[in-house]
Amino acid sequence: SMGFGYLRRLGTPVTRMVPRRPPLLPLLLHMMAAAGPLPATSAMAADGSGVLEFDFFRAMPQTGIGKWPMRNFNLASVAGVVKYVHTEVIAEHAISGPDRHSRKYGIDAIARMRFRVKNPDSILDTASHLSTQVDFGPFATFDSGVATNPHTQRYMQDHGGYVGVQLQKDRRWPYSAPYFWFSVTGFCPNIRYDEVPMTREQYEEATRKSLICRTLGSERDCKQHGEVCEFASGVCAAKDIAPECLSYSPESGLSGKVLGGLCPGGIEDLTVSPTGEPGCTYSYGKADKVLLDTLVGITNEDCGGRPCENWLDFRRNCTDVQYRRKFDPLSKRVVPFKYCVEYDIHPFCEADCFAPGCMALPVGDKELGLPYWRGQCDARANELRTQQVEAAFQAASASRGFVRPDSRGESCVRDSPGICTPARGAAGNYCTRHWAGVCSNCYIPGTVEIWRATTMPYCPFDILQANDYSFSYARPECRSRRPADLCCLYTGDCDVRASSVKDLPLDEDGFSAVASWGNSSAMAEFLAHAASVAGFWVSSG
Repeated sequence: SMGFGYLRRLGTPVTRMVPRRPPLLPLLLHMMAAAGPLPATSAMAADGSGVLEFDFFRAMPQTGIGKWPMRNFNLASVAGVVKYVHTEVIAEHAISGPDRHSRKYGIDAIARMRFRVKNPDSILDTASHLSTQVDFGPFATFDSGVATNPHTQRYMQDHGGYVGVQLQKDRRWPYSAPYFWFSVTGFCPNIRYDEVPMTREQYEEATRKSLICRTLGSERDCKQHGEVCEFASGVCAAKDIAPECLSYSPESGLSGKVLGGLCPGGIEDLTVSPTGEPGCTYSYGKADKVLLDTLVGITNEDCGGRPCENWLDFRRNCTDVQYRRKFDPLSKRVVPFKYCVEYDIHPFCEADCFAPGCMALPVGDKELGLPYWRGQCDARANELRTQQVEAAFQAASASRGFVRPDSRGESCVRDSPGICTPARGAAGNYCTRHWAGVCSNCYIPGTVEIWRATTMPYCPFDILQANDYSFSYARPECRSRRPADLCCLYTGDCDVRASSVKDLPLDEDGFSAVASWGNSSAMAEFLAHAASVAGFWVSSG
C-alpha cells in the first residue's frame, strides 16, 4: 500500500526540516516540479548583449491593461501575483465597504507582459552591494506611482532607473518554491502619478530646447525663451522645468531629472532592446490577460437559473446560500451576510497560517467562499492554484503562438567566489533560473556535509549539467548511492537504474527515482503498479 500512503499525504502541510533522509512528500513537491517544464522563465540574448527576458504579471482592472505605460509600478511572478490577490484583495471581513461594486482596486484580471531587461552596470557590480538575485537591483515599493522608501529613491538618483526584485515569503501563504515581486522605475518616481507635472517625453523635449539658453547673451533674448530659460546674475541658463521631480545625484555623474528605465519606444514593442544606459533599462511587449471571474469559477455559479455574469452579479444574485456568510472579526464566528462572498479566511489565520489559533482549527473551518480559493494555508493548494493560472495563460495565448522564454544555459555565475558558486564538495550554493527566470539559490540534498541553509529549495536535477557547473566546480560528495537519499540522482551514480517504471523497486528508492524524472504519467504508472502488486484494484478512471 506504499503508493496510496503517499497519495493520502499530498494534502498535508509541507515543513522544511533537516532529516537524516529527506521525507518523500517534500521530494515529490520540490523535485517533480524541479524536473518539469517551467512557467515564465528568462533568456539572455544570443548576441551576448546581456539582455534578459522575463514574463511579469500584474493584477489590475482589465480596462487599465494597455492604458498606462508600465513605469513606477510593481509586478510579480505568476505565483507572486496569485499570492497578492489571495492575501491582499479578496478576504471579505478585511475589506471595508460591504456595498462596494467591485473587488479591491477594481481588480478583475491578471495581465502578463514579456519584459526585456538590462540593468545598469553600476547596480550589477557586486562591489555596489546593490545587485539582487544577480540580474536586478533592490526592490522599490510603489504606491500610486511613488517609490515610498527614501533609500530606494537615493539608489535611483545614484544609478538611474532600474528593474528591482524581491524574493517573497509570507506566513499567510505557504509556498514550497521561490516567487518574486518586481519593480520598474519611471520618470519622476517621487511624485504621485496623477500629480507628475509632465511626461518624460515632454521633459526631454524641453531639455533639448533649453540648449539654446547658454548661447543667449542678453536678458531680452533670454526672456524670449522664458519657457525653458531664465536670466539670473547676468547669465542665461536652463530653467528647472520640473523642480518637484527627482534629480540625479552628483555621484551619478549625470545631470537633470531621473528619467526612469523605460526605453524610448519600448512601450509594447519588444524590438526595442535595453542598453543598460540611463533611461533605457527595460522594454515590454503587448499584454495578454486572464479574467478572474472565469478563472475562479464565478461564471459557473448560478444567479437565478442563469450563469453569473461577473463578480458584482455573483455578489448580488448568487443562489447558493453557503456563499452568503462571512467571518466576524470581533467574535471570530461565521455570521450570515446579505451578499455572496467570493472568499473569506478565519481571523485566526488572517495574519499567520502557523499561529496556534489557526493551527487548532479544523481545515473546513478556516475558510468560506469559492472552492478555487480554499486552502490559503496549504502550500500544495497554492501550487495548484498557480498552475491553473499558468495553464489559463497558455490556453489564452496558444492561438497566437506565444513561446515561453527559455532559460537553459544562461549563466547566473558572475563572480567566483560569489553567491552562486558552491563550496568545494558541498551541497550549495548553486543557482538556478528555474523559478520565474530569476537566479535563485538552491542546494543538493543528501550530501556527506549537511547543508544548514535548509530554507533554500532543492536544486533541479539537471543543475550539475548546467553550463555554470558542468565543468567548473567539484561535484558534491554524496552520503550514499541510494536514490532515496537524493544526492546520487544529481551526480548520476545511483545504484538503482531503470529505463521503465516496471524495472524500479517498489520502495523509497524506486519512488525517488521516478520522481526525479519529472513525469507525472510515469509517477501515476509507478503508484498504480505499486497498488496492484499490493493487491489493490486500480481503476483507470
